[in-house]
Formats: sequence, structure tokens, C-alpha cells
Amino acid sequence: MTALGLLVVALLSVAMTTVQEAAISGVLPQQPQVCTEFIGSQGWRDDSFCFTSPFYPAQYPNNTDCIKVIQGWVGQRIELDFKLSSFLIERSSECLNDYLEIRDGPFGYSPPLRGLPDGNDGRLCGEWPPTRHGRASPDRLLRSSGRFLWLRFRSDEVIRHRGLRLVYRFVSAAQLRAPTAAAADKCQLRYRIHSGRQQLLTSKQFGSILAPSAQKDAAVECTADFSALREDTKLLVSIATAQFLREGQCHANSISVYDGFTAADRQRKDFQPVCDNLADWTLMAATRRLVVRLTAKNLEHLPLLQLAVTAVRIGPCQSDTEFDCGAGRCIDSRLRCNGYANCPDVEDEGSDCPGRGAVGDAPSASTERDSTEKPTGKGDEGHHAVILGTLGGIIIVAVLLSLVCHIRRIRRHRRRQEQGQRDDAACGTPTSEPANGSVRLLSETKLWRQSPSSMPLTATQSLRRLQQTTAVPLLQLEATGRCSLCQRHRHRRRRRGSCSSRSRQSGLP
Repeated sequence: MTALGLLVVALLSVAMTTVQEAAISGVLPQQPQVCTEFIGSQGWRDDSFCFTSPFYPAQYPNNTDCIKVIQGWVGQRIELDFKLSSFLIERSSECLNDYLEIRDGPFGYSPPLRGLPDGNDGRLCGEWPPTRHGRASPDRLLRSSGRFLWLRFRSDEVIRHRGLRLVYRFVSAAQLRAPTAAAADKCQLRYRIHSGRQQLLTSKQFGSILAPSAQKDAAVECTADFSALREDTKLLVSIATAQFLREGQCHANSISVYDGFTAADRQRKDFQPVCDNLADWTLMAATRRLVVRLTAKNLEHLPLLQLAVTAVRIGPCQSDTEFDCGAGRCIDSRLRCNGYANCPDVEDEGSDCPGRGAVGDAPSASTERDSTEKPTGKGDEGHHAVILGTLGGIIIVAVLLSLVCHIRRIRRHRRRQEQGQRDDAACGTPTSEPANGSVRLLSETKLWRQSPSSMPLTATQSLRRLQQTTAVPLLQLEATGRCSLCQRHRHRRRRRGSCSSRSRQSGLP
């Protein structure tokens, strides 16, 4: 490959990674400028990429907290290569001071990446991989189970080190023969909300995802990730109803709301997990991202949820298209009196509203509450699949039966033709042999033309001359022609006697 080709491949790889990073990094809230080197990625060697701690290879600063999410394409896995990396962070007990935290998924509550030391909850510190008797550990590759990795670099107020340079690459799951994604990875919804608009969410939407593949007694974890498209907006969540099968038991069923980041220690106190029945509960986020997480011990315990998330624009409101919620917070005017609280203090659902009917694509709260049902694990998609499968099986069976009947008819027809040919061969005359009087007339004509005399012969002389010049007597030729005819129609006539006897009964001379 020429130098120009290598340059093009390198540029495409960097562009692909930039798009992948922007797809998820643009959703995260804005972070300090010092985190730029950790959040971004650079091309490394071949198809690899790398990122570093702040100020690498110099010492990283104190009191740093940076979060990064790596996202691959569908069907890809992320492989961290510590053999090509450099890692030196302050060592501490359970890595509570300075550390790099790695989660196998897109959220801070995702499980720790496999291969990390036990007891540290996904945190790394000191020198990694650790050395044993002066030699590095052979396990230098860590691979994700899905297409996301969540990473966090944090330092305290004392002791600094060189930091880290971490190399990673994207590998195909088909080549690795990796197992399918876990149920938690499948039960994820992502929404991008325009300024002033709202997005509705019910537990039915999670139930439709889980129903085809969920196991009866398996733990359930579902996530809805909301983000506003404009930077001058903040998200407001309004929970119309939240019902729990085991009220007050958060270990069996709970709802958690995260403002911006999903790390446990950065969760707001008023956004703590909820496991008590709620109604008309409203919270205003400080960022333009909200994550709603539902957990249950099984599908039967999945909470019944109905909420609306609104992208509230901050700034002067346009009176012709927007409704002013007060304090410079604006929403789409069509959301007023729609049955959901789209303003922080529910100004849009005042006493002057004529009713709580649906506006635009927002259904009324009463209609949504009445139609909310408990997930059973059997969605309409399952019934449709059974019906389509049954119809397809019937069609396939009918086509196979018709094909078998057609083949049998063809074989029966061929057997009849072969039987007719064998019957003709037994009589000694081909089926194309002329029958009856045609043989006599033809023989007499040839005999008259071959006569040495110019005068025509009598009938008796002609017959004698023909018997002398031909190898088969005329009577036998006539009988043979009639024999061929009777052999071809033997299965129709079913008469007794040989062909020669029937020929003699026909009155031939």
C-alpha cells in the first residue's frame, strides 16, 4: 500500500473515532477545561487510539474529576491494551485517593470491567499491570462485553504522579465469538429532545423490549437516557404516577433519576432511589441530560411508571410560539394544558385550563393512566410472530405437497411412454412404421416402377413379384403394421388373442 493510501486509512480511522466519541461525549454535561486530554482521543498505531490523563507526561493536577465514555459501532467490542500503555497513579488502600475507574457499559452504575482486581469496585491505582518479581503480569488485555466503556479519572488534594496513557482499539464481536449483549444492554432507550418539547415514557415501552427475551426470575435493569439538543436548555422530569409491587423495598424494585452524570457519588440528594408510590412529582435538572433507571428483582416487579421529560429553554420567551413559565424559562405553547407538568411550578396547568385533553402528540394524563397496564412478559410482538410463523409453515407445506404431486404425475407419464415403446419393440415394428394398406400401396408402387416391362402388371403378378423381391412377405408386413397399432392400445381395448390372429380375422389375402 502506498504512503497516500496509508494516510487515507489513518484519516478515516481518526474520523470514525471522532464520530463515535462525539455520539456519546456530546451528551455528557460540560466538564472543566483540564479534562480535555482525558475526554478526547488521538490516533495511535494502525487501528489503535489513545487518551491521557491531564498534563501527561507531566504530573496530573490535584482535585481532578473527569468522565469519559467510549462507544463502538453495533457488533464491536473495546479492547484496552496495557502492554502499549503507561500507567502510574498514587497507590492507596482500595484505590480511594487517586484512581482510574472502568465500567463495562455506558453508565457509572454499570458493572466493573472483568479482569480488574477484586474489592476495588472497578478502580485502578499504583502501577498497572502489577509486577511480580520484576516481571509484568501477562494479563495485559481487558475487553468489554458490549460496545460501551465508562471511565473516570479522579485525583485528591495531595500527591501527584505522571498519570496514564491508555491505548485501546475496536474489535469485531463476530471474530471474537463473543456472547450476545446482556439484558441490561438490551433494555436501553435513548431520546433527544428539541427545545421546548416533551418526551413521554411509560413502563410499557420497557416491557415491549424485555418481553421477547426476558427470563421469568432474572433481575431486570432498564435505562432511559434523555438529552436536550440545545445547550441553552435544561431538562425537567414530571412523574405522573409511579407504583411499586413491593412498596418501600428498594432492593426489590426502585426508580433512580440522575442529573447529568451517573456516578453514585455525584447523584443529587433529591434524586435518590425511590421505592414508594408517587404522583405528580416534579424535579428540575441542572444540566441538559437526565437518566432514569428502573431496577427490579424480576419482570413481575418492574415498577409501573408514567412520566414526561421536558426540554425547558432558558432565555427570553417568544410570545407567539412559547409559553413563559416564569424566571426566563420557556416551553412550547402547545404543551400548555396537556395534562403533564411541563413547568417547574406547574404554571402550564393552571385553573384556567378548559380540560386535560391531548395537544399535538401528547396524550392526556387520564387516558395514559387508564391504558397503563402491568407488563406480563408477553407482548403483541410475540403473538404476531406466532401467527406469522404458523401461516408461513402452512404455505411451505402446501408448496411441498403440490411439488410432490407434480413429480409423481411426471414419473407416471414417463412410465406409460416407456411401456408403449417396449410393447412396440416386442412386435418387431417401430411406432413410426406405416400400417395396413399403406405398406401394400407403397410396395406396389415401387414394384411397378422397378418392372422391366413398360406395361403395367396385373394384381396377381404384382403380388408375386413383391413377395419375391422383399425380405418380408406382404402379408407379414400388413400384419405387423396392424400389430403395432393394437399393441399401443392394448391397455384400452383389453381384448384377447394375439395380433396375428386378429390380423387373419381382418380378411387379408
